[in-house]
Amino acid sequence: MILAVAISSALSASAGIYKFKMNGAQAKANVMLNWSDNDKWTTLNATDGEAKLDSSAFKPQYVEVVFGRSMRGTMYLDPKSDLAVTVDMETGKAECSGALADINRYLLNTEFADISRDQYGLEETAFLKVCDSVYAANMALMEKAALPADFKKKEELRLKYMSYMTLPMYPDYMYYKMNKQITPSAKFFTKLDELTKFNSEWLECPEYCQFLLSAQSCYTSNMEGDDEAKKFMDWTDKVNDAKVKEYIVDSYVMSAVSSQGIDGNEALIEYFKKNVTDAEKTSKLNELCGKWEALRAGKVSPTFTGTDINGKQVTLESLRGKYIYIDVWATWCGPCRGELPHLKKLEEAYKDKDIHFVSLSCDQNKEAWEKMVTKDQLQGIQLHVGPNASFLDEYMINGIPRFIILDREGKIVKANAPRPSNPETAKLFDELLKK
Repeated sequence: MILAVAISSALSASAGIYKFKMNGAQAKANVMLNWSDNDKWTTLNATDGEAKLDSSAFKPQYVEVVFGRSMRGTMYLDPKSDLAVTVDMETGKAECSGALADINRYLLNTEFADISRDQYGLEETAFLKVCDSVYAANMALMEKAALPADFKKKEELRLKYMSYMTLPMYPDYMYYKMNKQITPSAKFFTKLDELTKFNSEWLECPEYCQFLLSAQSCYTSNMEGDDEAKKFMDWTDKVNDAKVKEYIVDSYVMSAVSSQGIDGNEALIEYFKKNVTDAEKTSKLNELCGKWEALRAGKVSPTFTGTDINGKQVTLESLRGKYIYIDVWATWCGPCRGELPHLKKLEEAYKDKDIHFVSLSCDQNKEAWEKMVTKDQLQGIQLHVGPNASFLDEYMINGIPRFIILDREGKIVKANAPRPSNPETAKLFDELLKK
């Protein structure tokens, strides 16, 4: 099975138009490009084995590419250079020709070194040595390739942060392995400090950007105090490159507001306004905040209608009169299932209290939900709403599980409530029940 992709030269008569020619079983498959300078995807639809890209606006950069339905890789594109790529979809190997042939043959065909999953839980000193060895191995692979000097400089940077990508996540790996928080040694932070440099020119490297965000999380997680927003702002205030600081602030605050909403994030939103000057980024946050405005505490909740295990329809309005703790979940979701034992304990502890426990399944496969509800004897009010319920969109649920608390009148207490496994959940219930 062969997939051929041809990119014409921007200096040819068809400058700015890049042709992707495909044949074989996936001749009509899409080619998707993710541009590193804006993290946006371009989908090229093939017609009769050919797709075209208007590339007049892009600058030289790394591009994540997805060929058809099964192959993903990294390429480097330059609008002033030509390239033709033929990919064998069975072996995953690529043949390249044109001015960018050497670069992309290296990128697409090299099996770069990486840390294996069984090495994530190594003792700290051993883990650091593995990271060093991965970096050395990748640098050796680069040295074997015939690469232009200007690209080689870019690739050295990419390989460094690709090789050390897992280092700032080491404390999290150990937490999941040992089920307790560990404090990394001074040696660990010396290495992290060595890698965590702030240079806006490096923001064109996707691996550097990803590493920065992981490093920030590692640093703030190991700072004293419980106020995560304050720790983030205190650490970020030390970033001495305005563009890098803007990137970190935008990424962190957009993520926080996307998942948690406005309530409790007011300080972060103000911090964003002080440090982010890019008009497009500001517009996106304002749009997001506008959507979350309808989900602030005290607002009337969006409604739902779900079907119980006996086929009876149940509405949110029919449950008013008690506090409502909503669990949006699905049978295929591992983290959702992980919360079920904790949810059962809460349901038992508060079974005679003024709280409805409502589980909304967004399963596409209703039979799978029915089977699990019956087999596992799930308690509370079990309802199926499916994946397309308007309730999910109105609450901007883009990841599950998601928990929501409503008051006796159906007004929002928390649009993004703590999970059953969080001790704060029971404390919150106790506070509400006193009212």
